[in-house]
Amino acid sequence: MGYGHQYWLSYYFYCSALSSLPSQTQVFVTKGFFGFVLVRVFVPYLMRLAARYMDLDTLFSTRLSNEARGVFPGVLARVGRFIRF
Repeated sequence: MGYGHQYWLSYYFYCSALSSLPSQTQVFVTKGFFGFVLVRVFVPYLMRLAARYMDLDTLFSTRLSNEARGVFPGVLARVGRFIRF
């Protein structure tokens, strides 16, 4: 055999590799899925970790004014419903 079989073999593998590339829809769905996991799992985990190692009352009383401390508990309560501190 000459070089013909090598050419057809490489052409076959090249085409099969191209056809195995994900479509734009698959890429979009995958990005959406990992974005959802990031927002719903990873970010709450980081916030729980931060809340565990930070005393939020001390942080708010020393860094923020009384007006801001009046606003933040409501915000934290709303966020905490979804995050479950």
